[in-house]
Amino acid sequence: MRRNGTPTTMRRLTGLCLVPLALTAVGCASQQAPALVLPPLPADAGTTTTRVTTAPRRVVTTSARRATTTTAAVPPPATEETRPAGTAQPTGRVGTPRRSVSPTDAPASTTAAPSSTTGAPRVTGGPVTPPAGFSAPTTSAPAALPAAGPALQVTAPSARAVPEGPFDVLVTGSTGYQLVATPAPVCAVDAGRVVPLGAGDCLVRATAPGFSGAEASVRIRRGDQAITWQLGGTTAFTYNTLALDLRATSGRPVQLTGARGTCKLAGPSALSFVVVGSGGVPQLGPCEVTAVVGESPEWNGATITLATTTTRAPVTLAFDVPATAPQPSFTAKVTMTQSDRSLDNLLSFSVESAGACSLGASAALVNTSTRTASLRVTGSAPASGWCALRVVTDVGGAAGLVSFTVPACRFVWIGTGTPPKSKPACPW
Repeated sequence: MRRNGTPTTMRRLTGLCLVPLALTAVGCASQQAPALVLPPLPADAGTTTTRVTTAPRRVVTTSARRATTTTAAVPPPATEETRPAGTAQPTGRVGTPRRSVSPTDAPASTTAAPSSTTGAPRVTGGPVTPPAGFSAPTTSAPAALPAAGPALQVTAPSARAVPEGPFDVLVTGSTGYQLVATPAPVCAVDAGRVVPLGAGDCLVRATAPGFSGAEASVRIRRGDQAITWQLGGTTAFTYNTLALDLRATSGRPVQLTGARGTCKLAGPSALSFVVVGSGGVPQLGPCEVTAVVGESPEWNGATITLATTTTRAPVTLAFDVPATAPQPSFTAKVTMTQSDRSLDNLLSFSVESAGACSLGASAALVNTSTRTASLRVTGSAPASGWCALRVVTDVGGAAGLVSFTVPACRFVWIGTGTPPKSKPACPW
C-alpha cells in the first residue's frame, strides 16, 4: 500500500533512521520533560511483519523543533517491583535507575491521564496513589528494652568512726525504700539507722519496688584513744607514792610501762618522785611516763607519753598575835598549812623577837595533829614599847623541796597608854 506515493515499508525505514536522532534528543529531553509510555503501532494490512516483544516504549518530548519520537526504555533493574499492567510508572529521569517507591517515603509522583492524540497515558504531577494490592517494603525493628524504673539516690558520710555510734543516710526518690548495710562484721541497720560495728568498708544499699537501687560506701574506722590522769602541768613534790587515776577513752585498763626524769614507777599505775640526786636531795623537774592501752574492735590501741614537772611543795605559815598586850606577857600562835603530810617530819620553824619583848620558854615546834605552835611572849622593857616578832623556817631534810610563804614582821604594843600611830621599821 502506498500513502502519498510512499510505501508503508519505506516510511517505517525512514522512521528507523530517525532513531539515532531521537536518541540524541533524549539526552537533552531527559532533563526537561517526563517520559511517556506509548502503545505499539498497528500492523498494516497485507504486510507480513514479525512483532518483537520489547519493554514498554516511552515518548520523550524535547524543546528542539523535532517531532515526538519513541525510544525503547531501559529494562528496569532486577530489584524493581513488577507493577500490574495499566499502572502508572513513577516519575524518573531517562538513563537513571529508579527505586521502588513506598507510600511513606516517595516524593510527589505522577498519575496517568489519557492522551488526546495517541491514547497513551499522559504524566501529570500530584501525590502518590498506591495501586491496589501494593505493599511497601518493611523492616523489623529490634524489640525495645524494658524501661528501667526511676533511680534512688543514697547520700551518706564518706567516713565514720565506730565510737561515734549510729548515723543516718538520706534516701531520695521514694519513701517506701528498704535499707541494708553489709558486711555484718562492719555495719548493720537498726531502726532505719546504720550502726558501725568494726573497721572496714560499709556498703549501704537502698531498694524500692519499681525503682533502680542505689548504694553508697562508708569507710568505718576504729576510734582513737586518749589517756588522762589527775596530774596537771606541775606536780608538788611529795614523799608519798602517788596512785595514778589513769583513764582511757574506751574505758579499757591502762598500764604504765616506763618512767624517766624526776620520777620512777612504783607499780603498774603508781609513781614515786623520790629520785635522789648527787647531793642526796630529791630532784625536781620534768617527769615522763609511758602509758599503754590495748585495742578493741571499736578502738585503736595507743601508747601515750604523759608528762608533768615536779616543783617545790607550797607551805603557808600564819602568825597570830594581839594588837596590844596590856599585861607584860601574851601568847603568839603560828599555824602551818600543808596538804601533804609526808613533809611534816621535815618542816619546822622558830620565832624571833626584838624590842620591848622576849620569848618565853615555850618551844616553837609544830603539833603534828594541828600543825600549830603556841609561843609565850613576855615584855622585857620597864616601860611601854613596841615588840617585834617574826617567823623563821627550818625545812630540815626537805631543803629545796618546800616553798614557804612567811608572814611579815609583826608589832605588838606592850604596856599601858595609847600606842603611837606610827610603827617602827622591822629590825630584820
